[in-house]
Amino acid sequence: MWLSSYVSAIANGGTFYKPFLVKKITDGGQKPIQVFESEELARLPFDSKTMDIVREAMREVVVSGTAQMLNSLPVKVAAKTGTAEVGAKGSGLNSVFVAYAPFEDPEIAISVVIENIGQKQGLAVLAAKQFFEKYFGDLILPLN
Repeated sequence: MWLSSYVSAIANGGTFYKPFLVKKITDGGQKPIQVFESEELARLPFDSKTMDIVREAMREVVVSGTAQMLNSLPVKVAAKTGTAEVGAKGSGLNSVFVAYAPFEDPEIAISVVIENIGQKQGLAVLAAKQFFEKYFGDLILPLN
């Protein structure tokens, strides 16, 4: 969740918000019982030029880097991939992926961690792609 919050701060120009899982709780009739508001925690310590460089680099990860499979989505995505060694002397690998979309006007950030991937690098990117396909599904037109 904190990874998604950090990526959101990159996407929005530097404002770091407290993460929450639920936006609102409703009763059976969809009447709001409790609504959770965004809470600003801090600003990232980078100027706007540096933030632009980071965002462009994250976009390039999708355009020509390790997350090119996201190029087929109906929106532009910015992302960062990674692999984390875990366990004694790096005995296992975790696939780590963070992203936000759409690149030009962000509305969602995602972080995916898949543990013990073995030699199957890219699993987190594939999981994120499937999520984005569902999330932006109404933008995907059928071929026939």
